Amino acid sequence: MALTPKQSVVAECRDCLGDYQIDCLSDICYLAQNLRYMDRIRSHCAHCSPNWNVYSCEMGECYLFPFRLGKNPNRVAAGKRKSDSIKEYMY
Repeated sequence: MALTPKQSVVAECRDCLGDYQIDCLSDICYLAQNLRYMDRIRSHCAHCSPNWNVYSCEMGECYLFPFRLGKNPNRVAAGKRKSDSIKEYMY
């Protein structure tokens, strides 16, 4: 089962906090900021990656790895609407 962005952030925070059920009080962690989950993940990964390049990330075992590009791979056709495909078919 694939994790959602929120579940991935929670799993990564549990790894960092040592599985304690407390709130993170970090001022420097990008995952603790008040942003959308995808923005938190992108910022965290950019900071973690060499030269702020998320494409060169080699941490394949990280919970955030699938979301490092700022896209949710679980949403395959996120930008397409049914009406768009019908218009393409008709014209």
